[in-house]
Amino acid sequence: MATETDPTTDEVSIESTRSEREPPGPDGLPVIGNTFALASDVFGFYERLAHEYEGDVAHYRVAGDTGYLLTHPDHVEQVLVTDAPRFVKGEMQQRQIGSAFGEGMLLAENDDWRDQRTTAQPAFYRERIETYAPVAVSHAEAMAADWNDGETIEIHDAMTELTLSVLAWSLFGIDVRGRQSAVRAAATATRDRFDTSRLGAYLPEWIPTPVNRQYKHSLSSLREFIEELIDERRAADELGEDLLSLLVAATDTGGMDDDTLRDNMATFLFAGHETTALALTYTWFLLGHHPDVQERLHAELDEVLGDAPPTAADLPELLHRTGCQGSDASLPTGLDDVP
Repeated sequence: MATETDPTTDEVSIESTRSEREPPGPDGLPVIGNTFALASDVFGFYERLAHEYEGDVAHYRVAGDTGYLLTHPDHVEQVLVTDAPRFVKGEMQQRQIGSAFGEGMLLAENDDWRDQRTTAQPAFYRERIETYAPVAVSHAEAMAADWNDGETIEIHDAMTELTLSVLAWSLFGIDVRGRQSAVRAAATATRDRFDTSRLGAYLPEWIPTPVNRQYKHSLSSLREFIEELIDERRAADELGEDLLSLLVAATDTGGMDDDTLRDNMATFLFAGHETTALALTYTWFLLGHHPDVQERLHAELDEVLGDAPPTAADLPELLHRTGCQGSDASLPTGLDDVP
C-alpha cells in the first residue's frame, strides 16, 4: 500500500486521505471495517471493489488501516512512476513485514533505496542475466531426470525447490540443494502469517498465536542460514561478480552495513523465488487443463529447439511463437488471474 506524502513537509499527510474527496467504497463494521469481507473471499472482494464503485479508485478499511484500490493504468503509473517521490510504501508495510525484510530494498525509501539498488544493479545487467539461463536449464533438467513416468508430483513444492536452487546459484553462487529447509520453512511460515483468508493475519505479530510463534522461529532460523552464507563468502579467497559478492564488498567499503546486507539476502532468497514458483505452478496447472495448448507448445518447442537445450538466444523466437507477449490464443491469457 502506497501512502502519499506532503511535498512541502515530506511528512505523511493523514488528513489528505480523509478529505471530502474520499473515493467511494463499501461500508464496514466499526473498528474492523471490511476485514471479514476480505478474509472470506480475497479475490472476490477486490473484484467487487473494481466493478461495483464508480470511478477508477475505491477505498476500503481492514483491521484499522485504510487501503485504496487503483484500477486505471494511468493512476498506477502516476503512483509508481510519474509522482513516485510523493508516495512511500507506508507504515502498514513496515509494520507487517519489517521484521522479515528490515531495511532491504523491498522496504527502503528514497536515497537509501537508490544506493542499495545501485550496489546491486550489476547483477541484473542484460549480459549478466543471460548467463543465468544455463543455470536454470541445468537445474530443471536435473529435477526432471529424477521424475518417473506415472509418478505424482506435488508441483508447487517442486517449483519452489527449483526456483530457489536456480536463484541461489545465479545470484549468490551457492548450491543450496539439500540446504533449503530454513528458506522453505520461512516461506511457508510467512505465507501462513499473512494468509488474508485467516483472521489471524490481521493480529499484531507480538500476540503469541501458534502461527506467530512459528513465524518468529522460522525467521530466526533463516537469519542463521543467511549468516552462514555470508561467512562462507567472506572466507572465500576472492569475491566474484554475483549479487552476494557485490553486497559483501559494499559492507567491506562502508557502503552498506551488515544488517542491511542480511535484510537484502532475506529479501532475495524469499521474495525472489516464491513469486516465480507460484507463476510456474499456475502455468503447469493451466497446461494440464488445456491439453490443446500443451500439445501446441510441445510442437513449437520441438520446432525451435529440436533436440538442443534452450538458451537465452532462443527466447525471442519462443516468445514470438508461443504468444507469451499477449496473444489471445496463448496460455498467459489464463494467467491474468494468478495472484
